[in-house]
Amino acid sequence: MDIMHTADFQTQLTSIMETLAKTAVVEISKLFKENASFLRLEISRCTSENESLKKKCHFLEDELQCARKGGKANGTEALSCHPGLTDTGHRPAIDNVFGKEWCLNLWRHEESHVGEQEDTHLDSSVIIGEPVNLLEEEPDMVMIKEEAFDDCSSGRNEEDQDTVKESNRQVDGMPNEMTLTPLSSNESLHEQPFIPSFIKSNWARSFQVPWDRMPAALIQATSTGERVRPGPRREFVRIVVAAMQAHCPNPNLAACGDVARNIVSTYPLTFGDISEEGEQLGNGFSCLQRQLKTRVEHVNRDVLEHRIRRPRRPSMKRVGEKNGYTMKKARCKVDSYGCINWQPSSIPEGETAESLEMKRKLAAKIFQSAGPKAAELPNVDDLMQQTYVYQRHMINSCPPPTISEIEGHWPFLFTERGLCKHFKILTGIDIRSRFNETLIDKSKRILNYFSRQRLKWSEEIQSMLSEIEDANATDNNRIAISAILLMMKYFKEKDNAVFILADETSTKMSIENEISLPATPRLIMLGETLLTSSKWFVSIEGRVTHSIEDKLDFAEALSVFFGCFYVFNIEYQESASATLELIQRFFVRINPEGTKCTSKSGTSRRTGSAVQRKPQNFNTRVATFMQRLSEFEWKTIQLS
Repeated sequence: MDIMHTADFQTQLTSIMETLAKTAVVEISKLFKENASFLRLEISRCTSENESLKKKCHFLEDELQCARKGGKANGTEALSCHPGLTDTGHRPAIDNVFGKEWCLNLWRHEESHVGEQEDTHLDSSVIIGEPVNLLEEEPDMVMIKEEAFDDCSSGRNEEDQDTVKESNRQVDGMPNEMTLTPLSSNESLHEQPFIPSFIKSNWARSFQVPWDRMPAALIQATSTGERVRPGPRREFVRIVVAAMQAHCPNPNLAACGDVARNIVSTYPLTFGDISEEGEQLGNGFSCLQRQLKTRVEHVNRDVLEHRIRRPRRPSMKRVGEKNGYTMKKARCKVDSYGCINWQPSSIPEGETAESLEMKRKLAAKIFQSAGPKAAELPNVDDLMQQTYVYQRHMINSCPPPTISEIEGHWPFLFTERGLCKHFKILTGIDIRSRFNETLIDKSKRILNYFSRQRLKWSEEIQSMLSEIEDANATDNNRIAISAILLMMKYFKEKDNAVFILADETSTKMSIENEISLPATPRLIMLGETLLTSSKWFVSIEGRVTHSIEDKLDFAEALSVFFGCFYVFNIEYQESASATLELIQRFFVRINPEGTKCTSKSGTSRRTGSAVQRKPQNFNTRVATFMQRLSEFEWKTIQLS
């Protein structure tokens, strides 16, 4: 009987186990199908887009090969392969840079691809020397790394990953690429369940802000559209973070960004990142996002299970990366940051390639005969404005031409007037007028901010304040120079990252022979000290390019120096990125998203060692300073 009961029990147990296994397989299959459907759609879309791009690249490669063969056979007459240019005759015979294939791309693309969206990278490609495989020169794709861990997973340095979605700007129209990495051998499906990122972030996007718990002062500010004071703002941040932690104990930076965006979209004047002139700074919610994340880290400082996250899965390095850093040229990438007319899509009405080339040569001839003073002539302004599209097409080419090549073809860009006129068309801002309006007034505010709180600053800043007092910095030039030097001390950036001191009697030739000039722009100060300088030069790529005359003041010199970064597509040097971004946002009031310094490596201001920089939408040190300056001035007004 015992044997019979045992056999019956085993039979029933087997039946139950089979039923459970079948049910589990069915449920797992359903779950997999639901999650995999989204991935199949994304993979299908990416595959079709890649195929389309490959076809376009092959077509352009064939077109360029045809043009190159024709050029070898007939010298400069290579238009037979390009019917779009037959009605304008032969292409202009331009030596050096302009004699290459790229100078035809603008006109050819306009006629042979009507209605297509232009790809800036492909339009501005320079074909020099050896044949180029276009498939290997596709612009950098924005890599979005999937977090396949728990709902709140991100590293202690989550700024390195989570801000990619907000801070990267896709100016070339290329689609994002999703990186899918397999599980390592020591990971199992049970320990690392697949949770798509769009499911994990749903709680943040649907998060309900507890508006009913706002402080009374904040309610009044939102009703009148005023800026919220620091105290009520911090109290509201604590309330919001407490509500967020009901959904996730340790929200990452991306989740804080979703909540901050929701808050700012509801009350932009009260919570948004807005300048004194009412202009939005960056994406408008970076400061609130950082404040929320700081509060989250503070609350979790003693909660070990919330603070420590699982390590990220290793991902394959992108093509072109070596030891964690991307190999790239300083001015080779598309850099339309803050520009409104970076790459004109067509030539002016009534103009042809030949007519623009004739005007370019005419302007160069005027410069050779009359010198830099000819920049004041009205007809020169007209020639430079009419050939603006031609200038941008050369400057935006990739690989970029050298500064010497640009100066050889457009010498008036290396005068103070010519560069500032170009900057106005490029950005819509008259930089000379903008500095004349804001530089002295805001410099005095910076000096007041540091001098009124002297004891709280470091020894370097206090020493700088004493030097300013000893120099009796009362004239406008010294006030402006003093403010920038103080900001460099505040950001822990060295003076020689922006300024180079030279003897008052130095000339352009002596400076180039005696001083080792860096590749990135520098403002050369002629005088005994930086504060007492009265004449200035600007250097780029190791040579002096602009000379600011004695009759001009420091505001004009700073206009030329800062304008070079935009006119010639030069990124901010990492060693002075904070100071340059402060000049950009605080003085010039150019406030796009992202930053003009994309370097992934830098030097620690604290230890001096090489570190990896975090991608940022808005330089946190610049944002913090502008916020503290505003709060200090508000408190000063209240006490007076």
